[in-house]
Amino acid sequence: MVDFSGMKKLPFPFLWTLAIFTTSALPTQETVASGTMELRNDLAYVQVMVNGHGPFKFVIDTGTNADAAVTAHLVEQLSLPRSGDKLLEGDDLAAHRVKVPAFHLDSVSIAGVEFKDLRAHQCPEIWEYDGILGFTLFRDYLFTLDYPNQKITLARGNLPPADGKETLALIMMNKLPFIEFLVDSRKMEVMIDSGGRGLSLPARFAEDLKFVSRPIVFARQQTVSSIVELKGARLASDIHFGDYTLPTPFIALDPFSEKGNFGAALLRNFAVTFDQNNKLVRFVGKGKKITCSITKRSYSCQ
Repeated sequence: MVDFSGMKKLPFPFLWTLAIFTTSALPTQETVASGTMELRNDLAYVQVMVNGHGPFKFVIDTGTNADAAVTAHLVEQLSLPRSGDKLLEGDDLAAHRVKVPAFHLDSVSIAGVEFKDLRAHQCPEIWEYDGILGFTLFRDYLFTLDYPNQKITLARGNLPPADGKETLALIMMNKLPFIEFLVDSRKMEVMIDSGGRGLSLPARFAEDLKFVSRPIVFARQQTVSSIVELKGARLASDIHFGDYTLPTPFIALDPFSEKGNFGAALLRNFAVTFDQNNKLVRFVGKGKKITCSITKRSYSCQ
């Protein structure tokens, strides 16, 4: 997950745009709850009750492999009891291994659905939020982030089998969601990271790729443990996933990870449904081609 303006965790990035459409109902889906999510700099914020108190503002982050995380401010405000420590590694909020305190939550409620007896680690206060809802929290539901309609939905049921177009195989690594990108005829596993901003590929993987111009430093990224300069450039080839194409996109070169990452700037073009039990993910978007570019002010995909 990565933030271009305040920059947060490594090894994943970034920032982008949108398209409006209506999602068709899935035949095997029974909605349990639905709520509003607010988009700020493409990140998805929701209102959450913690231990019956609130509401508090949390970010939904599919790039966090935990049920939840809380800020030190919320810990103090609710007098949350300590529950040992959590080791953050490269797939979470840190470029390196960092130990942070963890706390016990009696309950967390979102859109009227209550999750009980959770362990939440402390997260850095780099966004305007009170905490994070991580990917594993929603493991028992069909979990949809509908960016164009700014809505989160929890449902029971199953996604239809993978068709290689809208419904894709979900690759689970370290409890995090990945899919395959096709980059210049080469396959790359890329994490779906709603807490990130843009699109990145491993620097080693990109060594053999052709770019429109030489990679340049375009941003600085803050993690729990350090600040790192990010280099990026526009590819000379397209990227494909499922039925969608990213024509010669601008990408960041990640010096730490062996996997790719794409965040909210690209995700906000879709309603994305995760079926963790059956290892499937469904992307429903208006257009089949999405242009990703960077300006002096932002990174956008539309």
